[in-house]
Amino acid sequence: MILRSTTREDVPAMAQLWSACFSDTREEAQSFLEQVLRPEYGLVIQQPDGSLAAMLTMLPVMMHTNTNIYKGSYLYGVCTHPRWRGQGLFHRLMERAKEEAINQNRQFLCLVPEGEELFSLYRSLGFEPLFYRARRELDPAEYLQQQVLCTMEEIGGGYYIKLRQLYLSSLDLSVQFDGTLQDYLYQDLKEAGCRMVSVQCRYGHGCAVFTQKGDTLFIREAAMDPTCFYSTLATLAERFDAKRVVLTAHPAYAQSPAELIPYGMYLPLQQKLSLSREKHPYPYMNLMLDL
Repeated sequence: MILRSTTREDVPAMAQLWSACFSDTREEAQSFLEQVLRPEYGLVIQQPDGSLAAMLTMLPVMMHTNTNIYKGSYLYGVCTHPRWRGQGLFHRLMERAKEEAINQNRQFLCLVPEGEELFSLYRSLGFEPLFYRARRELDPAEYLQQQVLCTMEEIGGGYYIKLRQLYLSSLDLSVQFDGTLQDYLYQDLKEAGCRMVSVQCRYGHGCAVFTQKGDTLFIREAAMDPTCFYSTLATLAERFDAKRVVLTAHPAYAQSPAELIPYGMYLPLQQKLSLSREKHPYPYMNLMLDL
């Protein structure tokens, strides 16, 4: 089997492999790959008959800290066809991905395991859990006493991306897509039925991304200071006639360790990028949000 970089001609076969390994349809996978894939963004293992046994994509991301910006690769769509599992293809891909990232002057790798059982697998390759998300179930009525005057309106892609970038750049440490992939993220959110609302009050300015099912709002990301969010939560719920809110957000939103869920893993490719919990207690990575 041949391990090589991808070409545009690989997209249909990659989409077929993707749909065999994940819950996305072939059409959804192909749409994603056609929009974002460049030759240096992917690796495949090809069988002698031309079909693909394994693949991954390496999407460019930036890590912003208080003092620096670092370039990294987000490993996404890492998969091996069920027929070819257990033959070491995954480890071959991951070693090559590390080599390619170094050749591209990328300074770290990060990824989001598909399930809890994969954390130990990636840990064996040197990745460490670094990124967490807060998950809370909220009753808006309990926040009526915190309610403050605010402005709130639904917004489109350009303004949403601007507000989100301002929020991410204000954090001590965040990992985020570059501009091109930010545009794709917005399209992906809209296709998933998400709505975006800008919020402004005396505690700050930001935006929330949510879907709604009956009287429940599912907040996929609250890109604002927690005080601003909780002070406007009752207003948001009232506007959309919601009685219950399920929130997924930056770890600073958690009120106890039990509300923190491991999310992303990290592998520095340079010693200086080993991150200290004391220096960066709330590192944040939410590249694909909570879809």
